[in-house]
Amino acid sequence: MPMSDDLIDPNYYQRAVTTTAERFSRPVAAEKNDPVSPNHYQFPNGAEVIHISEWLTSNAGQAVQYIARSCRLDGRNKGNTIEDLRKSLVFVQREIERLGG
Repeated sequence: MPMSDDLIDPNYYQRAVTTTAERFSRPVAAEKNDPVSPNHYQFPNGAEVIHISEWLTSNAGQAVQYIARSCRLDGRNKGNTIEDLRKSLVFVQREIERLGG
């Protein structure tokens, strides 16, 4: 997330986009299982859920994380899919309430 000094730098967002694009172009190591960034949050194209969720509200980030770790097509799912989808709905509902809906 941009810090207050970064808001002054006109090149901040271009650097962020470039850095994110570089992250997406790198393949994920097949057996890497970092406790901070576990396999179920990494995708074969190099994308990581943190790169998306760090740009969202807390509720939205949590919902995305539950969905991303439980609905993977490559089989690297974590936990119970139905349970995680229900958990994601809790955070979506909280975000709707936060927005006054």
